[in-house]
Amino acid sequence: MPAVLNAGKHCTSHSNIAPYFGVGPTYAFAFDTSDSALKDIDVDNAFGALISPDAQVPETRNFGGFIDVEKIFLKTQAMFDASAGPGGAFNLGRAGMALDPVLITVDASCRF
Repeated sequence: MPAVLNAGKHCTSHSNIAPYFGVGPTYAFAFDTSDSALKDIDVDNAFGALISPDAQVPETRNFGGFIDVEKIFLKTQAMFDASAGPGGAFNLGRAGMALDPVLITVDASCRF
């Protein structure tokens, strides 16, 4: 999961649903890069962007709900050695990767 910074704009609504929209940058760190088929994997850290349409739903004075949808757009590069075992030929490779997850959070709240 990349780190994100999100700035949002709350929209005025005349209903119980309070929508807002967020945008922001994201930055991905590659911590663990091990694989059984590839050796010496090196994944570049990368910047990306996110959009986040959200809504708060206050059901009553004490109970409410929240839904958050985040779409992340992130592209990075990886280098690796695809040698076929101890006697295999040295085979360096480079691959471009698009990491574009959609994250959905649903929350319920209760005020005491």
